[in-house]
Amino acid sequence: MLDQQFDENPDYYEYVNKNFIPVSMNPTYMEGDRLFRYYNVKTVPTVLMIRHDGAEYTRFENYSSPEKFLREIKKALREIRKLNKSH
Repeated sequence: MLDQQFDENPDYYEYVNKNFIPVSMNPTYMEGDRLFRYYNVKTVPTVLMIRHDGAEYTRFENYSSPEKFLREIKKALREIRKLNKSH
């Protein structure tokens, strides 16, 4: 059901693909399991915003709708950009 909600929202995909490198991981595969443990992911879905060096900026767990999630990632990206400009 969640996938269908996101599939039906072109604004979500356009924004994410323009501003991020989306990666989907499955914890049942070795690489996915290793990353789930490394980032201490306890629930699915979890979306991590990580830096180029692998450090975590923020995470979103159990988001509900594409519209709400899109607002949250836009806000997080604005905060990240402000933080990067101040350094």
